[in-house]
Amino acid sequence: MALTLIYVIAVVALAMSPRYGIALVFAGLGSFINQVLGNPLYGIQYNLVSLGVPFFAFAIVFFRNFSAVGEMKLKLVLADYLLLGFTALYAFSSLSAGQYILLIRFALFSTTYYFAIRFGTAKSIRCAEDVIAGYAMAATFIGAFAIGRGAGVGEWVTRLRMGEGDTITLARVLAIGAYMIVYFMFLKRQSFLGLKTPKFVNYAAFLICSYGLVASQTRSVVLGFVVAVAFTFFVMAIWSERKATFVFSFIIVFGTLMAGLFYYLAQHPETWDRLYRTTVATTRGNDRSVNSRFDSWGKAIELFQRKPIFGYGVGGFDLRTGMGYPHNVVLEALCELGIGGGLLLVSFFIAVFRKIKFVQQPLYLACYSAMILSCISMQLSGNLTMQRHFFISAALVVTLTQAINNGRLTGHLR
Repeated sequence: MALTLIYVIAVVALAMSPRYGIALVFAGLGSFINQVLGNPLYGIQYNLVSLGVPFFAFAIVFFRNFSAVGEMKLKLVLADYLLLGFTALYAFSSLSAGQYILLIRFALFSTTYYFAIRFGTAKSIRCAEDVIAGYAMAATFIGAFAIGRGAGVGEWVTRLRMGEGDTITLARVLAIGAYMIVYFMFLKRQSFLGLKTPKFVNYAAFLICSYGLVASQTRSVVLGFVVAVAFTFFVMAIWSERKATFVFSFIIVFGTLMAGLFYYLAQHPETWDRLYRTTVATTRGNDRSVNSRFDSWGKAIELFQRKPIFGYGVGGFDLRTGMGYPHNVVLEALCELGIGGGLLLVSFFIAVFRKIKFVQQPLYLACYSAMILSCISMQLSGNLTMQRHFFISAALVVTLTQAINNGRLTGHLR
């Protein structure tokens, strides 16, 4: 109980401090923290960590920044209204279908993060930097736990989970955290722990996060990470004044990751077999995971065609197929919320991506690359209650675009 209270007090204290961006990241790690602390499933301590902490963090951030609306520091844009409409539709559908648990999960682990970040960054862009640092810290902690757990049980293929869903969300933290460490290494050029911390901390943390990411065996997230990092170094190689340095850095980062990957695969042939079945044997119907994706996508399309206007309601896909969720948020919205929900969600995506400005600003580049990472993953894994990382990065992109337009955010790649 003591360690649980320490975690709760630490997150609440951070939420009340100027570093509330870090609190918002750690508030979403409830299931993982419960796993570390060994809290009984659905007991008082479990619910306090999983549900109470994010609720308190949101309440504090909204309360302390609500005046930004009156002061006109928070200017709402089309993406805000679209997501607000989608959130209201999801809540109405959940209540109508009696899916109260899904509604609570959606409220605490999905779009609410978008609005918390929008409010949190209204007065100070420092919140954006803190969110990025928070991801790097959280990912390092999760990766270190993976290594410790693997050493303790002699089994290095960790899925880091309490339920299959947490595998995906933890892998996303690892991927975004590893990516943000790359940002601190090559764009910010300082430690993610602060100016007075040695820079080699970044390299050690990147290796830890890379191990955790590979060990998670969540292929959609690894794909998003590779695309995001490759895109970032491609942009830097074009725009930066230090093109040769960045090309060399790209080789170092990916060389390290690939060396670690091949060493890992050499030690664990069962993981190599999993990758083989995904990339080579899929056409032969031998990969159950990949085939289940195709099956679930087909079922979602079929359900949407049967009831396109209103859908089957939140949770309707699982009730009619027994397959959990479609592993694609657009198809999930279409089959459960109907054409209205699908259009609102897709319109939100378009509104956010249209906001992107291709400017030479390091923090901005890091945020929209992280959004690309999350967007790739959310079309292949997870449901709408597990997408807080995309909504966090989307909120950062929208806010930082406004900051660039009004001159609050400057700087360029060097």
